[in-house]
Amino acid sequence: MDTKMRIVRAAAELYLRFGLRSVTMDQVAGSLAISKKTLYELFSTKEKLIMEAMTLYIEEDKCQIDYLFDKSSDAVQLMALLANDIKERFSRINPVMISDLQRYYHQLWEELMSFQDEYVEKMSKVLDWGKEEGLFREEVDSVTLALLLHKEIEMSFDVEVIDPVKFSVQDVQMQFLSHYIHGLVTEKGRVLLEKYNKEGLK
Repeated sequence: MDTKMRIVRAAAELYLRFGLRSVTMDQVAGSLAISKKTLYELFSTKEKLIMEAMTLYIEEDKCQIDYLFDKSSDAVQLMALLANDIKERFSRINPVMISDLQRYYHQLWEELMSFQDEYVEKMSKVLDWGKEEGLFREEVDSVTLALLLHKEIEMSFDVEVIDPVKFSVQDVQMQFLSHYIHGLVTEKGRVLLEKYNKEGLK
């Protein structure tokens, strides 16, 4: 891995843990034991580093979703894998980072939200797949429910709605997802869901 990519990855981890505003260029350089001169030669401003770090995170998020799609043998397994993946990824995200994006980095926030259309399209196909298999309820409107899932994920990071002092974002997300999945499945789907839960795909 070249120096530039090492910096981008290290910065992304710091931003996820501590937020965008609180992490300084000094801290990024120190975490990699490189000089500030080297850092500024590659990234002339903090804003440029934030842009690349968050773009990397978004792209890797897309790749992970594609990987889980390919790995799944049925729609219920995919939902269980997605829930497990969201639990792991969200445990690493400080809600302050999302707040920073919304308040101070509008272009990046809009880019993140532009993923919505792609995400909703993919999830609506998953719901259609589940209905075809008899695993999800036939009367479910796939596009509407795919949009609902996206909005539930987004809402869990909204500090105006979910107080991060009182609630864990990860716990809130797991409650949302559990309610969402159980509302989708037929009896056939419920049997599969219980099977995957016992196997650890919670």
